[in-house]
Amino acid sequence: LPDSRILIVTNTTKDIAAFPNTTGKSSLSDDTLLTLLDKLTSANPAAIGLDIYRDAPVRPGNDALKAHLESDDRFYAICHYGGSGVLAPPEVPVERQSLNNTLLDSPDNIIRRQLLAVTDPAPCDNYYSLSLLLAQRYLKDEGIYPFYNTEGYLQIGEIVFKAVEPNTGGYHNIKDTGHQLMMNYRASKQVAQNLTLSEVLSDDFDPDTIKDRIVLIGTVASSFNDTRWFTPLNELTPINNEALSESTMTGVEIQAHMVSQILSTVQDNRPLIWWWEEEHEVLWIFGWSVVSGLLIWRLPGRYKRIASGGILAALLYGSCYFLLLQGGWVPLVPPLVSGTISGSCIFLYGRLRKHAAEE
Repeated sequence: LPDSRILIVTNTTKDIAAFPNTTGKSSLSDDTLLTLLDKLTSANPAAIGLDIYRDAPVRPGNDALKAHLESDDRFYAICHYGGSGVLAPPEVPVERQSLNNTLLDSPDNIIRRQLLAVTDPAPCDNYYSLSLLLAQRYLKDEGIYPFYNTEGYLQIGEIVFKAVEPNTGGYHNIKDTGHQLMMNYRASKQVAQNLTLSEVLSDDFDPDTIKDRIVLIGTVASSFNDTRWFTPLNELTPINNEALSESTMTGVEIQAHMVSQILSTVQDNRPLIWWWEEEHEVLWIFGWSVVSGLLIWRLPGRYKRIASGGILAALLYGSCYFLLLQGGWVPLVPPLVSGTISGSCIFLYGRLRKHAAEE
């Protein structure tokens, strides 16, 4: 099901045509943004996250927007760290600026990890991601606060957010800069309820859809080169019926999944993706290899051995799938390969012994 704690406000191609910005490169003009924020704020959301870059200052004469950005403690804006980056709106205080960087796996460019914080955010001024700050603001109203435990891990309530390491799960020597999580996407085709910019500006919505929710604002129009990202999910429903690839997500949807993961973990006991230490993975692989070899050694007859191998492979797959449903990322292919090699070696050794005995 969609996450009822989150609402996405999308700026579509039709919205941009109806409310063009003729004075800047952002997809929202100052006047449109002010009107949008006023309408959203009046409905009392838990927090508002603007997933649209606005590095240029508010234009002279728009004092109301400048005052809103400076004073609304539930409003968060984004910047992009690394290299030349993209700065956050200068009117937004540092504590409400945030990172929206995404982490791509090589070579398929799929987003499987979520960034919570970095040690060097330059040229940005804040160390924390948009998803973390929005979730933190929401949970603050519930009396739940984040802290770093004695092991140095981020903890929110009873949940410890263990950071990804260079050799986590199937990764090998990845760049683990900052505090990263494995992404556990919601299984629903739609991560959260959607409203278009036009619907909000024309008051064509129920205020209860905004009250006490985290509102994410993002552009999904291809005319503004909004990047669409590859994810492990398939057959997604494009938001607002735009003609978009079914295998990709918009940036604002990615941010919604990231916020939802934090909230769902803390409030709904939805498991984070976990993994074993390397020594435990070695024992797992070695154990399946030993079991496979023993079966081939002890069972008489070729067909019984083939059947036992098939059953063992199905049992391995079922075990990995069951653990995955519990959030566990454990090796599947390595024990399958090692078991096959072990069984084949035992089988060949037995044939050679038999052949030698016959001679």
